[in-house]
Amino acid sequence: MESLIYYLLIAVAMGLDAFSVSLSLGIQQLSIRRMFLFSLIVGIFHYLFPLMGESIGHLFKNYLIFPVDVTAILFIVIGIYMMIAAFGEKKNVFLRGKPFAIVLLGLAVSIDSLSIGFSLSFTAILTYWHFILFGSMAMVLTFAGIYIGRKIRLVARIYSEFIAGAILLFIGCTYLII
Repeated sequence: MESLIYYLLIAVAMGLDAFSVSLSLGIQQLSIRRMFLFSLIVGIFHYLFPLMGESIGHLFKNYLIFPVDVTAILFIVIGIYMMIAAFGEKKNVFLRGKPFAIVLLGLAVSIDSLSIGFSLSFTAILTYWHFILFGSMAMVLTFAGIYIGRKIRLVARIYSEFIAGAILLFIGCTYLII
């Protein structure tokens, strides 16, 4: 499963998580500058956290007997969690304040991508291009989410997070089957 489509699906799933949060930011009518800034921060964190997760995973890789099973189980658990969380209560976050709030929200939105890098470290050989793909997709989907959020408000937020979870669940199940 080392194909471009495989990594694109993972990048989309990671980006859709940020997309679902950014939809609610669109309601706040952020300035174009803040839209770009938040999207850039999320993209940078979605580049760094999987890279850090992969590095941590390599430390544990030699101690596991069935690394493919670990990846599958982590993807399934993360996917199910995202699907359940999609229907949970959401709180609006206001970014009209200081830029530090934007960085903190970007961190909070992106921290779960650490586990994706960790999971992939057991079964894949990742290059910097993979991490650039993850960060770029998250940045584009974050910006799109804010923009679309300005137009349609909260309707699509639940479904985007659910779809992201379903993609990760699917990838995890394919690991167990193959």
